[in-house]
Amino acid sequence: SGSTCLRISILPLLVLSESKMEAWINLVPFEDEEDVVDKAVVEAALAHQKIVHGVDWTTITTCLETVSSENRPCLKQLVARGRAPVPGKDAFLRFHIEIGPIPGKVLANGTIDFRERRLFIGVKKDEVIATKIPLTEGSHGCDLEGKELPAEPGKDLHVDVSDDASFNEDDLNIRATESGILSVVNEKSIRVASKQRIDGDIDYNTGNIRSQNSVEVGGGVLPDFCVSVKGDLLVGENIQSSRINCRGNLVVQGGVIGPNSHIKVRGDADFNYIERGNIVAGGN
Repeated sequence: SGSTCLRISILPLLVLSESKMEAWINLVPFEDEEDVVDKAVVEAALAHQKIVHGVDWTTITTCLETVSSENRPCLKQLVARGRAPVPGKDAFLRFHIEIGPIPGKVLANGTIDFRERRLFIGVKKDEVIATKIPLTEGSHGCDLEGKELPAEPGKDLHVDVSDDASFNEDDLNIRATESGILSVVNEKSIRVASKQRIDGDIDYNTGNIRSQNSVEVGGGVLPDFCVSVKGDLLVGENIQSSRINCRGNLVVQGGVIGPNSHIKVRGDADFNYIERGNIVAGGN
């Protein structure tokens, strides 16, 4: 005896995404008026899928009218969309003083000129250096079922001030308590101190340098000498097989030479070249 094979294609009226953030409608014309989909049928389908938020009734009405008046289907039309959570913004420091490029000057072609760092920026007593802009909590989202989707808050910023710089928790301002030289490490560590200048090299005439301030060396650092500073350090020539400990930012206008050069910098380290030396930097 012969057999008959029927192939049935089922097109769901509503399709809900796995994330429950989007829903699409499929409408096709029907010859039998009893089978025609109207607003009441769509409302029942939405209730069955537990969709209570983000429904676009304008699009649904347009699709129903298109199927009814033009006798053509409307397939995969987005008719409901949830509201995604908006993450909060991280706290940051808004500087009121031109601190220069960090870590260097960005040129027109997108490259960075690391020689353009501004060190030894003078500030006056009671001058506002920066203001902490607090984090934001973001805004919660909601899926199609009305379930709240929590937002990820921004990250807080711990402000580190030392010496002649202070942070006021009330107005969130960082001020200089005395006139001095501003040192900014990684855009969150603020220090104000005086500056020490050494015109020549660090050699037997100067001995090892240990300073609580920022230091500018006009020449270089000769082999086997040590320089330890709590602020920024600018070296006009080369560092040769020496030990450097800098709690601010380091700029070497020459290079670093020798296997016995051991340099530790809390902030950024800018230099033209290094030959066999060792540099550890907390920044760039």
